[in-house]
Amino acid sequence: MRRSRLRRSGVPTALGVVLLASPGLAAAQSTVERGFAETVQPFVRRHCTVCHGGSSPAAQFDLESYKTFDAVVEDHARWALVMDRLDAGEM
Repeated sequence: MRRSRLRRSGVPTALGVVLLASPGLAAAQSTVERGFAETVQPFVRRHCTVCHGGSSPAAQFDLESYKTFDAVVEDHARWALVMDRLDAGEM
């Protein structure tokens, strides 16, 4: 049930856009940044930082530290792992 809720929320799609967008394309980047701020960040705050935030984040992965689109792009490998875990229904 949790997995289907995630899929319906559009967050995996939004995360995919964030991960795949080319930072060199100004218009696309602006759209992705807006999507990140309006969709991904609120979802992460509501559902993920309970475990992956605060003084002792699970797996030493503090999602509260990703304040911008660029921060996500710089740590693409970890966000790809997030996508894998979401897709597998592990989170």
